[in-house]
Amino acid sequence: MSAAEETKLLTALRKNWPQHIQAFLVSIHTGMRASEQFQLKWREVSFERRMISLPKTKTGKARDIPLNAIALHALQERKLAQQDAVYIFRDAGKDTQHNYRRWFNQALTEAKITDYSWHCNRHTFASRLVMAGVDLRTVAELMGHCSIQMTMRYAHLAPQHNRAAVDRLVPAKTGNRGPKRGSVAANGED
Repeated sequence: MSAAEETKLLTALRKNWPQHIQAFLVSIHTGMRASEQFQLKWREVSFERRMISLPKTKTGKARDIPLNAIALHALQERKLAQQDAVYIFRDAGKDTQHNYRRWFNQALTEAKITDYSWHCNRHTFASRLVMAGVDLRTVAELMGHCSIQMTMRYAHLAPQHNRAAVDRLVPAKTGNRGPKRGSVAANGED
């Protein structure tokens, strides 16, 4: 999801489903699986440590998820809205997992975002980490993956990120004018 698409989606959520903005923000800023997020209990969140501690994940292992400022603020807002709840992202009085697909898919339609689902928030999280320069081992750990190969499936880079990467090879003094005459690169040698 691009930054522009995120803005359009947040606009749709603010207009029609403001009670779900925190769920979306926590998803896109933690990379949690839907099953992890919608089973999340308040006792698993530490505001002081800025951490979510999941006792058991899809892989059967416990893991800690650090909270950035946006995810932390979203959880704090959610806590104020539901004083005595056990589960963070379930509707009051419902025993089953909250059906996020209904409102999320409607918000995507209103924002004119296609080929995107809740699970894509994990892809967005991983891609943004990689584009911010976070190493793959750390991304794998944050995603709860057992291998970097799995993480590679999630880390889709934007084309402009790849262009910016190769532009780093050009010294700042030369700008984008290419190699000087007589240089190895200008003569086609390598």
